[in-house]
Amino acid sequence: MKPALSIKLLTLRSPLLFFFILVCSGLSTTLRAETELYPFPKVEDVKTSKGKEKKPAEPFVQALARKSGVEEELLTKTIANGFGRTELIRLILISKKSKKPLEELIKEREKGTRLAKIAESANLNNKEIRKEANALLKELLQEEEKIRNETAKSSGTVAGTSGTLTKNGTSYETLISSGVPKKAKEGGRK
Repeated sequence: MKPALSIKLLTLRSPLLFFFILVCSGLSTTLRAETELYPFPKVEDVKTSKGKEKKPAEPFVQALARKSGVEEELLTKTIANGFGRTELIRLILISKKSKKPLEELIKEREKGTRLAKIAESANLNNKEIRKEANALLKELLQEEEKIRNETAKSSGTVAGTSGTLTKNGTSYETLISSGVPKKAKEGGRK
């Protein structure tokens, strides 16, 4: 560097540094004032308030819990971990028949042990367990549908009653969930 240029930079350095500090302090004051004007809830507050409200379990989980006597929380957690419905039913059946704790069987399955091996170690016939699980799944699916309908009726909405408009000539009709047209207000010219 040339000596004349370095002297100019040295003389400009302190005013630039002062200006930079002045601008930064002004921004921080402005930002602080804005956060005081528009207070947002803290992240911790939001997490704790949402955590207190317990969301109802899925209808299938509710039906399975009623039928098997297993806690909904354990079933929800197991399904969230990737277990299938039939797989979970089979584990519950093996647990009930062998008197082994379900949690123990779930851990064994998570390690990769096949369901046939788990049934065999409990001295149970895997084919019978599979047949019984499939029959139970059909019952649970029907029960799940009943629970869905009960929940929809209690919330005031029923699936399929959206009121789709179809144009027939100059009038409009509403299709209800049954598929039967229901006359709506006449549209257009008469």
